[in-house]
Amino acid sequence: MAQTSGSLITRNYANFRGVDFTDNDVNPTRSPDALNMWKDYRKLGKCIESRPMLELVESSSEAVYGLFFYEVGNTSMMIIHSGTKLYKKLEGQSKEQIYSGMNPRRSQAFVFNNIFYIKDGINYLSFNGTTCSQVVGYIPTTSIGRKAAGGGTVYEDVNMLSAYRKNTFLADGESVDYYLDAQQLDSEAPVVTVNGNV
Repeated sequence: MAQTSGSLITRNYANFRGVDFTDNDVNPTRSPDALNMWKDYRKLGKCIESRPMLELVESSSEAVYGLFFYEVGNTSMMIIHSGTKLYKKLEGQSKEQIYSGMNPRRSQAFVFNNIFYIKDGINYLSFNGTTCSQVVGYIPTTSIGRKAAGGGTVYEDVNMLSAYRKNTFLADGESVDYYLDAQQLDSEAPVVTVNGNV
């Protein structure tokens, strides 16, 4: 293929006879540049190709933002981030959706302690081969020794991978309202424990 003046020119080489580096007027059975080209002579009639042995394994109607390989136990699978969904595919089987709500952007993944982790800029998910869920992360105790009205000592930094934090209070035996070190909480009610009991 060659591109000139903004138009795309496609050239099919039949009875290919190799490259010709002489000038721009190349014989139709030769190529001006055969970098990374390959011909499989074991298959009769096979054309030259730029990616040898590349075969279609799975098709998708949506853009693929990540394709990863994961092995857990004796099972090998592909993890496919396509559109806003995450799929797993075992060899010889059709793909199975394991999560919905992915960010339609390129994702990154890694395996740690035999658990597959994937990040897409919005979600941080873990997958153990069976269950896919949001990573909660370490829940830090951000302040200790707080009075009911506030104060106390800053103890740990907020963990940006977790939506949760802990506060510990010194009860005075009279106060019923206790103020946390975080404002603008979501609608989920805070969990309160007294001496380890919920």
